[in-house]
Amino acid sequence: MWFTENAWQPMLFLTLAGMMFGMVWYRRLQTRYLIAMAACFLLVGVTWFVEGAIVTEREKVRNSVVAITTSFQQRNLEQTLTHVSRQARGLQLLISSAHNLVKVRDDMRVTDIEIDLLNDNTRAKTRFRVNATIEAIGQSYVGHQPTRWEATWQLEEGEWRIINILQLDPINGNVITDFSEERNWALRMFGNN
Repeated sequence: MWFTENAWQPMLFLTLAGMMFGMVWYRRLQTRYLIAMAACFLLVGVTWFVEGAIVTEREKVRNSVVAITTSFQQRNLEQTLTHVSRQARGLQLLISSAHNLVKVRDDMRVTDIEIDLLNDNTRAKTRFRVNATIEAIGQSYVGHQPTRWEATWQLEEGEWRIINILQLDPINGNVITDFSEERNWALRMFGNN
């Protein structure tokens, strides 16, 4: 486990320490300060590589958020559904229905991803924004749509999968819909097949 979610803080600290040792070396010309400066800059590089090698649970959840939205935007339904829990059949059907109703254009941006890890890192709650131009299939509507979402994720077989999703108001963050009626309708229409 890495001691921080972001490597920039220790890298900045080590860089500043290296610069301070460099200034002291310049004034005193003592080898120990030169060695300390070199060690700090070497540790900056080591920190960069170690941070890249260690993937925290928050980073895994963030990657899952980006992966599911990208898969949906690329119209890859099979890949999109791999990010949804098998126990959330209603949610799978809801996503399949949405896949058949809208196309998301290439200008999609996923931003403001907030992640809360829960239950000893086996559940996560994410809030994020997706802004894109949406095209309604079979209709003439095309427009830029800002959206905000809250998704609950569960760790299943080492992968983060969605078990619930809420649409939030993009301005104030209040719940617009919890999709319970839509999920129930999809389950009645398509059953548990």
